[in-house]
Amino acid sequence: MEGLQRLAARIGERFQTWWQHQAVAAVLLVVCAVIALAAIGFAVTSGYLALKVAMPAWAAALVTAGTLLVLALIAGVVANSYARRPLREPARSPGREPEAPPVELASRMGRSLGENLSRRGVRSTDVVIAALVAGVALGVAPALRERFGSADEEERRAGRRRR
Repeated sequence: MEGLQRLAARIGERFQTWWQHQAVAAVLLVVCAVIALAAIGFAVTSGYLALKVAMPAWAAALVTAGTLLVLALIAGVVANSYARRPLREPARSPGREPEAPPVELASRMGRSLGENLSRRGVRSTDVVIAALVAGVALGVAPALRERFGSADEEERRAGRRRR
């Protein structure tokens, strides 16, 4: 049970750090978007004012609005073509071993948990609930799954050194 509590604490700490990092990035992106929107507003206004010198105000407004509509259509076409592209697999470094299939990972985890928990007399309902929580957490966040895979390797190496 202590191992599960340590695992849950480690998951909580890493999630909190990740969440704080993502929140800062989101705030910075919002600030950048507001600044860009203000810049676009100034550019459109200055374009309208420049056209207003050469033609009547209503014609300058129509040209400005038409230009914005054409830009919006172009952006829509680009976004649509981007959304229809198939997702690419992430690039792997040449020296890195391919990930084990999920069935193999689950088999290793089950074997290890079974051995450790049977020695300590943990109830099966506790194991089922812990497995459900861990499965949901690892299934939802691929980055979390990768981080705990590397942490598991480090713990195994440290365990070999102690023996």
